[in-house]
Amino acid sequence: NMAFQNHQLVDEIKSRIDIFDLVSERLTLKKVGQNWIGLCPFHSEKTPSFTVNPSKQIFHCFGCNKGGDVITFLMDYEKLTFQETLMELARRTGVEYKLSGFDSRDFQKKSVILDILKESSAFYATQLKSNIKVVEYLLKRGITEDSQIRFSIGYAPSDSNFLYSFLRRKGFKDENIFEAGVVSREKRRDLLFKRIVFPIFNVSGDVIAFGGRVLDNRMPKYLNSPETAIFNKRRVLYGLSQAMKHGTSTRNEDFIVVEGYFDVIASHQHGFTNTVAPLGTALTEEQSRLLKRFTDQVIMVFDGDEAGLRAARRGFATLLKSGLEAKALMLEKGEDPDSFLRKGGAKIYSSNLLKRALTFTEFFATQQGDKQSFLKEAVEIVASMNDKIRQGYLLKSLARSFDIDERFLVDSIVKKNQHLIKVQIESTAKSQKRPKEEEHILGIVIQNPELVKQVLGPLSLDDFQNKTVREILKAIVSINEKQSDKFLQQLLQSVKDEEEKNLITKLALNDNFKKEPLKLLRGWILTILEKKVEKEYQMIQNQLKEMKSYIDDEIRNSMLKKANELALQRSQLFNERKSLR
Repeated sequence: NMAFQNHQLVDEIKSRIDIFDLVSERLTLKKVGQNWIGLCPFHSEKTPSFTVNPSKQIFHCFGCNKGGDVITFLMDYEKLTFQETLMELARRTGVEYKLSGFDSRDFQKKSVILDILKESSAFYATQLKSNIKVVEYLLKRGITEDSQIRFSIGYAPSDSNFLYSFLRRKGFKDENIFEAGVVSREKRRDLLFKRIVFPIFNVSGDVIAFGGRVLDNRMPKYLNSPETAIFNKRRVLYGLSQAMKHGTSTRNEDFIVVEGYFDVIASHQHGFTNTVAPLGTALTEEQSRLLKRFTDQVIMVFDGDEAGLRAARRGFATLLKSGLEAKALMLEKGEDPDSFLRKGGAKIYSSNLLKRALTFTEFFATQQGDKQSFLKEAVEIVASMNDKIRQGYLLKSLARSFDIDERFLVDSIVKKNQHLIKVQIESTAKSQKRPKEEEHILGIVIQNPELVKQVLGPLSLDDFQNKTVREILKAIVSINEKQSDKFLQQLLQSVKDEEEKNLITKLALNDNFKKEPLKLLRGWILTILEKKVEKEYQMIQNQLKEMKSYIDDEIRNSMLKKANELALQRSQLFNERKSLR
């Protein structure tokens, strides 16, 4: 049974990995009491409210309300599927990943490819050290020894079979070497031979591919290794792994997007460690979503030529659609960040970035040429955005800059977004407030699961108005080991909905339930019972009022009798609750 195997696998992985170790590799955390606190990677905040509790092995952000365990964290942080997360953690903890035969093979294959790429990267780095001419070229291009190490830069020698022989000596099989995309199947030739090699890393810091640049006039000047089981160039940003390692703050720093490897390296070298680049293509939606995890604003830096302007327009479309703020800095024609930094240094670049980067409206309003077609393009970009407040703001700003009546722009967007009002109504219905007493009862039960019996005697699940609370209580009832220290982990595993996970972690970390939980619990149960009785009482009173001329005496008397009983019950409940204080 796959679900059972998954369950076993999750238990095994969790027993070998500490949430604090995993999170602290990615975020800066500070100890506060029992917890570790840092800036949340999932929303923008200036005051840290992202909390990791090692003893409970959970995290919760009290700013955006996101929470979960080590698996949830990695899934959300690195945008992986559940299975990919299990694979990644299994590899990291050395747990044998056995699911269906196919998955197991797939996992094995990916593991071997990662090993081959790691060895190839070390091989290239060694070759660079022994090749003075290439080292001199890099130094002449302004790339210091420190950067060569930081970015693991290497060199693929002119002997094109050298890498293949090296990998064979390391014990790798032909089939895996070819699957890793470093050696051609036909000639057993290194695909990047006679090139400077730039390893490409994923967010976890593993080498997943290579980029190569020639030293002479051979074409193509740049070449990436092909896509493989672990490498999809649409999903990767060069320099992001180094940006994370070098403490680029999680959200409140702008990210800078440039075009090439040398631009990224030069930028990091001059202190702009928040610089990344797509791999020789226009910025993709996947890359924008990746950026959204780390920042709220992106500054694109392009050569001011026609191609650069086109790339900036496409970049705005992609970034704004992903919910990011975006600006574009257009350099002089023929200039790139690498050449700019080497000539002008960090100070001038910084003041240029901050003072000359154009907002979306400024960029489109200052384009030379057919104003009408630029306005049309800008409005289409705004129409594709999900954030309606931001959308409204940008339309106002475009209307002002292009000196046009805002209603024309709004009309063109409304036609595109007929479903908008329906969506807004649905989302309002979703966000109903959760009754305080229900949340408190659930919190006490999560921290003292054996008390669930005390709740589901006086109350039934139907007495809880909030669906999320009901579902979590249902899950608690179905877990057998109420006493075990694994209870919380089992509970998080048994709920499917993200809102349920978030509420569990929030309540598990609430210290207000520690003191006299039984007394607190009884008080909140009485509150619910009191409300229930009150509601029934009001219903009878309303019926009596609305239907007085239609009800015969017998029915009226029995309704009055019921109302009196309810009134008495209500005052008993109230008195008992009062005596608890």
